[in-house]
Amino acid sequence: MVWYCSRRCQEYHWVGHLFSCNLKRELTTADHLALAIRKNLLPVDNPTLLEYGFRRAFSFENQRKLPGLYAGLVEALKVKPKAIQRWRKEGILVQEIKKCFEAIPAASRGSYYPWFLENQWVLDGKPLDPEESNGKFLREGWIFTGGDPNSPMYEIKATIERWPKNKLICFHMCGIMLLHFHPAPSDMMWVPFGFCTCDENSELELGGIYEGLLKQCTFKDFYEAFESSQLLKLFRAKGWGPSIARFPYLEGVLEKSPHCLSVWELKQYLILDAEDYPMPPFPTVSLDYGFFNCQNREEEELSAAYRAFFAKRDADPLALQQAVVQGNVFEYMCGVVKLKNKKTLRRLMKNRFGLNSSQKPGLNPF
Repeated sequence: MVWYCSRRCQEYHWVGHLFSCNLKRELTTADHLALAIRKNLLPVDNPTLLEYGFRRAFSFENQRKLPGLYAGLVEALKVKPKAIQRWRKEGILVQEIKKCFEAIPAASRGSYYPWFLENQWVLDGKPLDPEESNGKFLREGWIFTGGDPNSPMYEIKATIERWPKNKLICFHMCGIMLLHFHPAPSDMMWVPFGFCTCDENSELELGGIYEGLLKQCTFKDFYEAFESSQLLKLFRAKGWGPSIARFPYLEGVLEKSPHCLSVWELKQYLILDAEDYPMPPFPTVSLDYGFFNCQNREEEELSAAYRAFFAKRDADPLALQQAVVQGNVFEYMCGVVKLKNKKTLRRLMKNRFGLNSSQKPGLNPF
């Protein structure tokens, strides 16, 4: 039996109650999943995304179908987060989802369950075959460049390995887009093509816009626009200007690509570090945001402060970038984030760039 703090809370049911009321138990990733489903959104916290398949469901179709599956489970079949959490921990999530849907008539199972039966790998936790997936991306990109569809894979790889870096980045971008996928933070395309400005939900929309653009241009058009910092101009020329304008900060990224502001690399580093990708900060991130000052576990403390910044709904990455240029990162952060251990963070946030530096701060050739 569930205790509710009011009749209104009971009518809203347990999902809203978990978050709105003062509960004594700790919220789980399944609770966060259920709340996102109730609000018709994707989850935004990394543990939930990892534990419930969203990080494996890379394609547009899969990322739209997976929430629908969970909606059927939580909203229609009334399965509670506590049960979902237990299934995941016991490694029986796939089997239990099948039991729930198989217990109702086939006509009532909707379109998401058949998708799930064909894509159980999204949730079963088994390793994917990277060679097979990579081969599909390479061939799609190769065909889009005008290459022979029947070319052997060794020939495709040998050819593209000789290409300039920016051409190779565009090639990979086109390959995954044509298969209805979009870049993850671990991909080299995530920053220069503007996915760094998105949240989990708007990433899907931006991916769809890129897919539409590629139907209207050649690989040569796309690559030359990227190489010459004219991607925004290309989007506008093909009629996508109003769509792009809806994304905060995206136009600024597209105007600079293939160069990028270090604040977007900072965001990328923080996401990857939180997802257990063992790697040091990017060189410009280290210099601009003070990681080069860190000793022992101080890097974790500095990362936590910057994560708190990006977690704010009204965070302004460009204002943080400007603070880098002006050499007052600590002062800016104090004004927008509640910092602990200010004495240490003041020392750590000192950067090597200032207004008198001959090097242009914060702008990297990607």
